Amino acid sequence: MIEVFNLAFIILAPPLLLVCGISLVLGFNSFKLDANTGLLHQGLLWLAMLLPISYFFTFGTIAWNGYIIDISSNGLSIFFEISKVPLTFLSLALPLTILVARFHSTEQTAKQIAITSHKNNLDAFYAHRKELFSYFSQLEETDYFG
Repeated sequence: MIEVFNLAFIILAPPLLLVCGISLVLGFNSFKLDANTGLLHQGLLWLAMLLPISYFFTFGTIAWNGYIIDISSNGLSIFFEISKVPLTFLSLALPLTILVARFHSTEQTAKQIAITSHKNNLDAFYAHRKELFSYFSQLEETDYFG
């Protein structure tokens, strides 16, 4: 039963600690992608980068327990042999970060399209209004009551 709690702690501790830490630094609202702020102020970016790294070290400390540092070809092969799971988590850092960056750029592009569309509508309205006033200014005044 104690192993179940240890496993739950190992799995749940890194995301909870990271969410709390990022919330303290950037604020809790930083986990919603905001097109008005830069990518470095997005909590999801930092979570996508730091979560695989934290799982790498968490599972790495478990996998490396009882081994010593051996800087040789044999030590490197043993390292890769025992570090398959931690290295798998570490390899997720780059794709997740790129995914968050693409979502953020998509949000910014959608906002820019909406702003440009609104500006184009205003420009078309004022151009039409100017041409309409110019057309009516060319007409002679008519007195219907005289």
